[in-house]
Amino acid sequence: MNSPILYPSILIIIGILLSTTILIILFNATKKFVKLFQLYTESKIILNYSLKIVSILTSLVVFLIFLRWAFKIWGLKFTVEIIEKTIIHSPKMIIAIFLILLGFLTSKYLREHFKSHSFEYKFQIEFIFHLIIIMTFILSALIMIEVNIEIFKIFYIIFLSTVGLIIAISIGIPIGFAIKNKLSKKKRKNK
Repeated sequence: MNSPILYPSILIIIGILLSTTILIILFNATKKFVKLFQLYTESKIILNYSLKIVSILTSLVVFLIFLRWAFKIWGLKFTVEIIEKTIIHSPKMIIAIFLILLGFLTSKYLREHFKSHSFEYKFQIEFIFHLIIIMTFILSALIMIEVNIEIFKIFYIIFLSTVGLIIAISIGIPIGFAIKNKLSKKKRKNK
């Protein structure tokens, strides 16, 4: 038998079997872990998805370790380096995924809070808050995984400045007119 092909193939098969076994064990542990806590339905769903994502990423890292060994035996240095970087950066990716999930959870909580109130421009304000929160958490996640987001930060700053200017104008003009009307009424009374 040709050992340069046999040993890496066996390593890849062992990696697939081991990562699948770990994934099944972690999925079962996730179900039991979620049942231990008395949480709201939304919190249980988010915790369940988060733990499943961590389980998938953990089993993927185990598979990548075996794949890395197989590629190293085959002498594929370029792919070995890519896999090593993926393994090294996987904790950052997990944290980035949690940040994005936390952003959606925060946005959902604020939307639920907005439902109990009724006021003018409710939909627009709710949309702006949703967009700001989601963009903040996504940009934080991208920074966590070391993606260059300078262009996104510039657009985000422009967006926030525009929203701030619109809010300032929409609040400032009516207040200005109200103050002007009060001052003109006082001048008329004084004359």
